[in-house]
Amino acid sequence: MSLSSALSRIAAACSCAVLLSAALTGCGPASGTASGGASASEQSAATPSGPIPVVAAENTWGSIAESIGGDEVKVTSIVDSSDTDMTSFAPTADQKAQIADAQIVIVDGAGYDTWASDQTTRDQTVINAASTVGATDGDNPFLWMSSDTRRGVADAVADALMKAAPDSSDIFQKNLDEWKAAEDELDTKIDDLKSKHKDAHYLATAPAAYYLLAEAGMTDDTPDDWSKSMTKGQTPDEDQVTAMTKAVTTGSARLLLNDTQRPTSATDTVLAAAGTVQGMQVLALTETMPLAQNSLHKWLSQYVDDVSDALDAAQKAANASASASASGSAPGSTSASAGDGSDSASASASN
Repeated sequence: MSLSSALSRIAAACSCAVLLSAALTGCGPASGTASGGASASEQSAATPSGPIPVVAAENTWGSIAESIGGDEVKVTSIVDSSDTDMTSFAPTADQKAQIADAQIVIVDGAGYDTWASDQTTRDQTVINAASTVGATDGDNPFLWMSSDTRRGVADAVADALMKAAPDSSDIFQKNLDEWKAAEDELDTKIDDLKSKHKDAHYLATAPAAYYLLAEAGMTDDTPDDWSKSMTKGQTPDEDQVTAMTKAVTTGSARLLLNDTQRPTSATDTVLAAAGTVQGMQVLALTETMPLAQNSLHKWLSQYVDDVSDALDAAQKAANASASASASGSAPGSTSASAGDGSDSASASASN
């Protein structure tokens, strides 16, 4: 499946310089592009009093701002739990005001959260995650699952904070270095998944984990038309449901990822079909971090573990089926949590 060509790095970044006269201590806002390719309107470099107000459209990006800003920032994430239906979400008046009052705003972009970017002004520093990797509307918008994008946003956040509070630059740099060390550890875990489950295939009700699993060398067998409809927040039509159901029941993939933040009647049909497939593992995935999670790295690390466990269970079920066929007996089918070795499993990632 090829949902996105978004991960090609931007060939060149724009830079903006502001000349200060000797009589001035600051300057007015000027439109520009922040480091890492983030769309931004630069504010004064004067150190603010108190923590720097930062608003992230989603808690996935808010987590990065908290890690790098530490005590020097006050981060508010508009979508801060995994209970939100992202296909119908709209900010309240208070949430719109929070976005408007922030000094730094972080949005996902790629058409995912226009409700947030529509509230920003040129007086704010706006970091657009999609812009850090050249993604545009129509590309896969689940960009926090991409290592390149996470790193691009982290660099852009650090750059924006250093400009907002230059006296704290050493703190921000130290925090950024620690964040990158944790990102390196996550990359290693993803590489381990790739080595352990070489050329694994999966299906997904929505392509929320596509970038991460592509980095792990896994292949998405989901029909493209189904994925496009789900990404747009549309219920797949009858033909798309038929194609997806066929992929589940007759394909070779034995892992189905279920995006619980995009429930539809079509996904209900597919999940019901998956329940009839011997050895099929169904793993629940949320787009945004569950409320109980406060670290993007820890959440993604746990998800990698959950995927690995589900693939282990699928392989064990396949081996049992092969042994039963060789001996002339039929294996039973049960339902349990992913990773416990049962023939059929349903699990929830990192809840």
